[in-house]
Amino acid sequence: LAHSDMFAAATLLSPALYAQQPPPESSARSSGTFGDPFQAEVWAARNYPAVLETYLLQQYRAPVFILSGDDDWNHPEGFEYNIEQQAVLLYGLLNRKGGSPAELRIVNGGHNWRIWQPGFIAGIEYMMQFIAHPDSTN
Repeated sequence: LAHSDMFAAATLLSPALYAQQPPPESSARSSGTFGDPFQAEVWAARNYPAVLETYLLQQYRAPVFILSGDDDWNHPEGFEYNIEQQAVLLYGLLNRKGGSPAELRIVNGGHNWRIWQPGFIAGIEYMMQFIAHPDSTN
């Protein structure tokens, strides 16, 4: 969202996104991307809710395809951390509230290639609707 001018469209497969602080076992806390050690202020500044308002004011909005399994990741801290819950939240903020092109699929399955392979194909098909095709001269 912060660099939508660099992308024609996006596909998110089982996205590890959290509107709130990430759960304790999240790799967001250990990867170093948000400070080493993890810094809640850096997370808050870089996380999608912080850039969403500016993104929705832009003229161009990159279409987003979001896929999650209904058994994708069940967090012991509570269902609000589950990927499918967070995917629904992001979709609602983008498409329903913001009028930004987005598609959401919650499918039967977990955090694995069994859902990602067909999800990737569906995501590519969705994105191709928005990518300009050069005219054929043959």
